[in-house]
Amino acid sequence: MRQALITTIAILAGFPLATSAEAVPTGNADRIQVGSSGPVFPESITSTKDGTLYTSSVGTGRIYRATPGAKTFTAWSAKENQGPQSILGVLADEKSGTLWACFSDWALNKGDSGMPAVLRAFDLSSGAARAQYQLPPKSFCNDIAIGADGTVYATDTHEGRIMRLKPGAKELDKFFEDARLVGLDGIAIGKDGALLLDNVKSNKLLRLALDHNGEAGELSELHLSAPVSGPDGLRPGGGGVFYLAENGSGLVDSLAIKGNDVTVTPIAHGYQACTSMTQHGDTLYVLEGKIMQYPKNKNAGPFFVYPVRLASP
Repeated sequence: MRQALITTIAILAGFPLATSAEAVPTGNADRIQVGSSGPVFPESITSTKDGTLYTSSVGTGRIYRATPGAKTFTAWSAKENQGPQSILGVLADEKSGTLWACFSDWALNKGDSGMPAVLRAFDLSSGAARAQYQLPPKSFCNDIAIGADGTVYATDTHEGRIMRLKPGAKELDKFFEDARLVGLDGIAIGKDGALLLDNVKSNKLLRLALDHNGEAGELSELHLSAPVSGPDGLRPGGGGVFYLAENGSGLVDSLAIKGNDVTVTPIAHGYQACTSMTQHGDTLYVLEGKIMQYPKNKNAGPFFVYPVRLASP
């Protein structure tokens, strides 16, 4: 009873809590604000080896950066003059010196007509836009993963497909499409090279096998030890563990995958529409996007990233 009361008070006060021994929240004192004001509505987060953090913005169409030790994310990229303006997935690729970003038209997310999505590449050192790749009509680019060979995969939520950009390619190609992937959101790559996927609409996790040529094989639904609500950002962690953000429940989970079985362990909770996270060292940086309030409540800020310390293995 005492622990339940402490948990309730902490959540009401805005303190995300660890729910297992695997993670320990560092508290509000260490949280990092995304932007100083305005309808930022961050949706995705990524990091580099030196601990620099990058977040996207659905509301402002800019990428924000926080250097190690900073208390605030500041605008890093310029606002694009043309094309869709909401930025969802971001992923840093230090090997190529690129920050990849999904630009999508939020009107499409609401069932209205809108511009097709664009995958953009930014110079990781300067923030300058370097290249852009058009997705097909009605597409909604949501998240990104990068294969060992540098192949970039981007999820298309509305059309239930994965787009692919091979190294050196000038255009994206339709890599894989399936009705079960309508609602496709997060994507990550396992040690075996298979693609781990989540569906924010059906609340399912799936695995797409790749053959020795990197082409798509069997799509399998994974069996979860516990249900998830609004699975969103999906990131690989150390030791073969994956991390999952549940925007519906405000949970962050660790995922232990064995075959088609997934052990889901909540490690932190109390967030308002948690949409993504990134690991740096022994810390998981959890993004509270409040995305369910966009665009109706544009005064939902401020927005924060919360560090959660991971226990040693």
